[in-house]
Amino acid sequence: MSQTYKGQIYTMRRVVPPRHQYHLRFYKNGDVSGHFEVDNLQFPLEHLDGVDLRPLSNEEIATLKKELGVDIEHSAQKV
Repeated sequence: MSQTYKGQIYTMRRVVPPRHQYHLRFYKNGDVSGHFEVDNLQFPLEHLDGVDLRPLSNEEIATLKKELGVDIEHSAQKV
């Protein structure tokens, strides 16, 4: 369950037990956007309803940058 945006080349989900995930999108121009949400596989109805959906915090962005070795610039438009 995911939309594909113009220029998007890859999407990645990282599970955050027990019921959430980070959802990241990578684009041709090098941009990366993402958000935190309920896991779409375990809780599909809650996921579709946007339960706990929120932008990534600055701390989460910094942690993911370090772990993935990429620059993540959060864009609220692409959430």
